[in-house]
Amino acid sequence: MAYYFMLPAADDILLLAVMLLLLIMSAYIGRYLHYYRNKSRAGGVIIITAGTLSLSVLLIGFAFSVSINGFTTLKQAQVREAQTIEKAWQYSLLLPASVQPKAQELLRQYLDQRIHFFRDSSLQGGRSWNQLSEDSQQKLWLLAVSEATHSTLPVMDTLLTAYSELRVSQQQTTAVSQRKLPDTAWLVIIAFAMAACCLTGRLQRQGHSLLVLPVMISLSLFLIAEIDTPGEGIIRVIPDDLEHAAFTLPPVNTGVKHDPTHSVYHAH
Repeated sequence: MAYYFMLPAADDILLLAVMLLLLIMSAYIGRYLHYYRNKSRAGGVIIITAGTLSLSVLLIGFAFSVSINGFTTLKQAQVREAQTIEKAWQYSLLLPASVQPKAQELLRQYLDQRIHFFRDSSLQGGRSWNQLSEDSQQKLWLLAVSEATHSTLPVMDTLLTAYSELRVSQQQTTAVSQRKLPDTAWLVIIAFAMAACCLTGRLQRQGHSLLVLPVMISLSLFLIAEIDTPGEGIIRVIPDDLEHAAFTLPPVNTGVKHDPTHSVYHAH
């Protein structure tokens, strides 16, 4: 049982259950107020309920727009990383033949680690793969710098620029993979949603109809939360372009034939 609670999906299901429970409780609190304060003016309650519900919908729509923009930005960052790695691979041909295999092997390790970064569903795992890719990029950079100091060819500047772009693209990916909605914004959205369910509950006559609005709002908030953290939840950015680059790059000239079916990123 402890194993299932440690799965990434367990946090998502728990989040959905907590939001649904809060909104259902708010709706039944509103129904309780309807029975014990039925002498209040119905017209004023309807106006307040409509206004609160409208504001809740606007806030949910705004939050969804922010989260989907972040998801799209992360997807574009993954494409940019694949393009940067392919560019670095091409410029690796400028290195002397004696160090080309080592540089290309480091690039392949870096590519596999970036694929793992997008595939790993845990926060700690993503950080670990991010650190490993930084180490590989640093080794690759030191290798290029060592060759550039012993070479007078102007093309080495272009090689160093291509390798430095690996670090820049990785930092951009790390930046856009963070949550877009702050905790304060979530508290305001949930507060408005609970108020809307409570006020709507005062206008309901049948008990089962109280569940409609809480279920719809909780599912909407759950979707926003999943999109807002595309590297940790059920909704994820799939590294299609990085995996495509892993198959299209030529094998490393080390005397050992590269078999892509045994690459480590196919464990998923």
